[in-house]
Amino acid sequence: MAVFHGELGFRPRGHTLSWPTHSLSELSEKIDYGHTESASAAEVGPRFLRITDIQNGHVDWSGVPYCRCSREDVAKYRLAPGDIVFARTGATTGKSFLIRECPKDAVFASYLIRVRPDLQRLDPGFLSYFFQTPQYWGAVVGAASGSTQPGVNSTKLKGLPIPLPPLDIQKRIAAVLDKADSIRRKRKQVIARLDELLQSVFLDMFGDPVTNPKGWEVRPFAESLRLKSGESIRNRTLSEQGPVPVYGGNGIIGYTTTPLVSEPTVILGRVGVYCGNSYHATGPCWVSDNALYVAENRDQFSLGFLNRLLTLLDLNQYKSQAGQPLISHGRLKDVALILPPAELQAAWDRATEKLAAVRSRNAKAIMASDDLFNSLLQRAFKGELDFNENNGP
Repeated sequence: MAVFHGELGFRPRGHTLSWPTHSLSELSEKIDYGHTESASAAEVGPRFLRITDIQNGHVDWSGVPYCRCSREDVAKYRLAPGDIVFARTGATTGKSFLIRECPKDAVFASYLIRVRPDLQRLDPGFLSYFFQTPQYWGAVVGAASGSTQPGVNSTKLKGLPIPLPPLDIQKRIAAVLDKADSIRRKRKQVIARLDELLQSVFLDMFGDPVTNPKGWEVRPFAESLRLKSGESIRNRTLSEQGPVPVYGGNGIIGYTTTPLVSEPTVILGRVGVYCGNSYHATGPCWVSDNALYVAENRDQFSLGFLNRLLTLLDLNQYKSQAGQPLISHGRLKDVALILPPAELQAAWDRATEKLAAVRSRNAKAIMASDDLFNSLLQRAFKGELDFNENNGP
């Protein structure tokens, strides 16, 4: 039996404890694959949890589909609070989700692996946080199999070594990390609500830009905007800080010293999974490679208004379906853009400026809370959290 060294417990800092490690199979009641069946929107059986139903560490059970399932299979695959499910293939291979609550009749799909810990020895919360550590991910990367579609199978998962401090220590570690995780989740909820508020303000001022209920002047995309491709940043130095943000398909990816675009602009994703993503660059920036377009404004739109307009139009729907998804000039040329009066667009910009500042402050707070959580996570599984016997950590 291996040991996991740490200094976590009710002893003074510096007193090293040795945590034994056991294979996951030794500490689990079940490690099994899910049910093979097709999902159905009709209520033909139990809820049918799939990889795609787990979004940002959350499951909206009201949106989870159903599946046909015999009584025997419902009993075999039924989920329960304390279960942990893993994505065993695809882009999210190795990601896990702790079932804290679920409908009475809910089963899991075959592209998931379910782990049911032995509650007498292993706390589910403790185990779920271990599955977020570098130690775990190092093991998963090493265990992944398949060159074109990496995956993790239950056999390899069963052999995963799990550090096993006493059960009460496991629960305390989980409680500390729950608090840190709750802080960052609440801050992310604030961002989501601010985004919802911005959208509500826009719709109140301008109406739905697709149906145009307020009867604004409409211009075809090709007559309103020119799109110019970005340029590769490959031969320039990227840094974590600097005067010029560098935009990639998923937002700012770093900083450099020389701008490609000298004025504020709107950036539009044009290739792959980034199709239709829209960003408002408020100052000089670099727009990396031809995966992105820079919108050359013809002075009819305020940039803040234009960015929100493109977001609500969901330009992703105009991408090509053959080969790699691509938004081309030709596909966008006839898209109708509403053109409210300039003074109303300016009023929108003023109305959203303060909300944008609040959003920016909360984004920084999210980064700080993520740093706190990750620090506590690493310290916890290195055994570097001290506990006071009466008051906890």
